[in-house]
Amino acid sequence: MNQPNKAQLPGLKSVKFGRLDEGDQLFQTVQGANSGDALDLAADLALGVERLCDRLDFATNNNEDPVTCVELRASSLLAGTAAALIQSVRYGLRNAEEAGQ
Repeated sequence: MNQPNKAQLPGLKSVKFGRLDEGDQLFQTVQGANSGDALDLAADLALGVERLCDRLDFATNNNEDPVTCVELRASSLLAGTAAALIQSVRYGLRNAEEAGQ
């Protein structure tokens, strides 16, 4: 089975994320950026979320240092960033598919 390399993937579609209390978005992906790099970064961020959750689980169940709001917000930011990168790739693939039809 042939797997597409980074050069074969369409560029990213712009996606805004990182909602602030006022409803504004703090971050956005850059339209046309390399989708393969975005997927690599999303995978790394997902590993970071997993590791942070493992630490929070251990701390909670073994009477270690309590879970802090900063750790919870960090895991949320990492997960949101990974999700935005993946969505951006999905939108780029969908647009490329529609353009090819």
